[in-house]
Amino acid sequence: MSVAGLVGSVGALWRYPVKSMMGERVETVIVTERGILGDRAYALVDESTGNLGSAKNPRKWGFLLTCKACFVDPVESEETMPPALIGVIFLGDSTRPGLTAVAALGFALAVVCAVALARFGEAGEERQAHAPAGRADPHDVPARRAALRNSELTEPPMA
Repeated sequence: MSVAGLVGSVGALWRYPVKSMMGERVETVIVTERGILGDRAYALVDESTGNLGSAKNPRKWGFLLTCKACFVDPVESEETMPPALIGVIFLGDSTRPGLTAVAALGFALAVVCAVALARFGEAGEERQAHAPAGRADPHDVPARRAALRNSELTEPPMA
């Protein structure tokens, strides 16, 4: 192709597994009629209205922008999406001098408690019985944290 026909080049590929959350940098993607396979495969749903959560409504869903999502396994087909991990990132907000660790701990504790309550609320031991054979238990929080820590968690610079 001649230089005159060159329109641009791809500097990086990003996929966003959960709608309105930050995503993951990927080396390759599968492009389908609907776009990048796995992009916005998941979304939060407001149970009271049935609407999808979107950062376009920042009063209600703005916190989604402080979360990062990545897939546990490679995305290989449209038929089955692998589970996605969700983590909370720090955006550089400041606290009073000397209280950064306390603020971070309090925030982390609040998020963990809210997620645990939402996820495990009144479920009994039957949850473990329904874990698919041969797959990591999606409710194994320490394993999910380790996988999230080991993934690439950087975003492209803002333009």
